[in-house]
Order: sequence, then C-alpha cells, then structure tokens
Amino acid sequence: MFFLVWPVIAVLQLVTVVISALYQGSDEFLSQNDLSTLTLANICSSFWLLISSTAAPGYLPIGSFLILPLVPLFSGYPLRNNPKYMLPAFQLYFSFTTIASFLAFAVELQYGGRIPIIGKVSEEIAASVFLMLYSGASLSVRKKSLVKRVVNFGALSGILFKRFAGITLGTLSPLLLSISFWGTVGVWGWSVKSLFFTQSD
Repeated sequence: MFFLVWPVIAVLQLVTVVISALYQGSDEFLSQNDLSTLTLANICSSFWLLISSTAAPGYLPIGSFLILPLVPLFSGYPLRNNPKYMLPAFQLYFSFTTIASFLAFAVELQYGGRIPIIGKVSEEIAASVFLMLYSGASLSVRKKSLVKRVVNFGALSGILFKRFAGITLGTLSPLLLSISFWGTVGVWGWSVKSLFFTQSD
C-alpha cells in the first residue's frame, strides 16, 4: 500500500523540477538550494528502497531505519522556505516519508533488537511507540496542509484496516483488549476530524 504512492511522488517531482527550471530566479518557485536538497532526499530514498527491496522476508537491515529519516529531513527544507508554488510535491514527499520513518523505527523495535539498551520489544509496545511519535509529529501540528491531512487519514485508515483484516470471533477479544488498537482508533478519529472539519488557529 505504502509503495503505491511513490509513482505519484515521482510525477509531482518531475513537474516541480521542470517548472522550476523554466522559472529560474523567481522566489515563487524552487531555488537552487531547494532543488539540491531534493536531490539529497532522492538519493537517500533510493538507498532506502534498495535496502528494503533486498531484505530477507520478515527482516529489515538496520539501514532501513537509519537512512529513511534523512528523507523527510531534506525534503522538508523547501517547505521551510515556503515558496508560493510547488508545495504539494514536497508536502506529499515529506508527510509520507515521515510516516514511513516512524514505521521503520517501530519495526526495528519489534524485530531488530539492535538498538542499545532497548533491544526487542513486544508488538504492543512497538505499535504504541509508533502512535506516540506519529501523533506528536504529524497530527498535533496546527494548520496542516490538505496534502498532509489526506496522507494522515489514508495512512491511519490503512493501518486500522490491517488491524481488522483476518479477525475472527476467536481473535476479537484480544484485539478489543489491545491498548494500541484503541490508540489507533483514537488517532484515526483525530485524522478524520482534521481532514473533514475546520481546523482552529
């Protein structure tokens, strides 16, 4: 599901680069520094995709969660410069890779066991850590862009759907007793409110 967004990101970036090249020197479009950070972000994301695609089943290399956070760090640079145009491409890139970074960290916590002191944790704790990071960095930001709100809603809907997938009568009770499940429901409701209702200043 998450990988389906990459073609959209690629097309938006292509349009962004072409238009910015045609309007060089304009403050309303991307500067050379903005385009340079986009290049760095793409190098890091390509490296991450290469690492992820060659991983063994059920096991991600440590580089997966070490490299990925660099992508939103670089792709968010043009957003801080606040150009008048070309924002949606970076908003999507930044929002998606931020979520993916938190997921990679949660997967490392649950399966990797390579973080000093912490080691491996249970699925419940890993999911709770993801929700706390995600809520703090994504949903608590005021005046979120429409792109970010859509990404938040889509990501949480997919995660919640996965929690329900394959549920039978015998496995329903453990799910209803899961703190991370109810946390996911709450954060999903938060994303629904953020998307469909007017945000306060």
